[in-house]
Amino acid sequence: MAKTHATIVINDMEYSVVSDNSPEQLNRIAFTLNEKLRALGSESSDHKSRELLVLTALNVVDDYLRAYDSLKEMQIRLQTLTTALGGAELENQRSGAEYENLVAYQEAAEKEMSILREKNHELELENARLTEEIESLQQENAFLTTENEELRHELAHDDITFEEQS
Repeated sequence: MAKTHATIVINDMEYSVVSDNSPEQLNRIAFTLNEKLRALGSESSDHKSRELLVLTALNVVDDYLRAYDSLKEMQIRLQTLTTALGGAELENQRSGAEYENLVAYQEAAEKEMSILREKNHELELENARLTEEIESLQQENAFLTTENEELRHELAHDDITFEEQS
């Protein structure tokens, strides 16, 4: 980055500075420093200029260190949140994989259920056909049983008649 040559005014004194900062940033720094000087100067007007600069420097360093500590805390918090987010994303991926497995299982179960319903329907039709066949055979059996008894009765009657004729 190019060096900036600028003149800034601090505590009513001009300073020529060379910096990597832009002129706007240098003016912002000078403004903030002048505000600190005014605040300390208004608290006690008997301070000499050098003492005022030292107190201002102490305040600026205090502000800097507080901001630095706050930044470090935020970085730690950011790292914690980033780690938690990574864990949540991993859990989300696992849940997604489990969901896909469950969907595949459900699809397979539905396919198997469809096959079983079709098989059940076929068995119900076969059962109905066999029930009709059983009823038909029972009717035929009843008819044959009746016919058999009639023939036995006739035969028994014929035996009696046959015995009488002999």
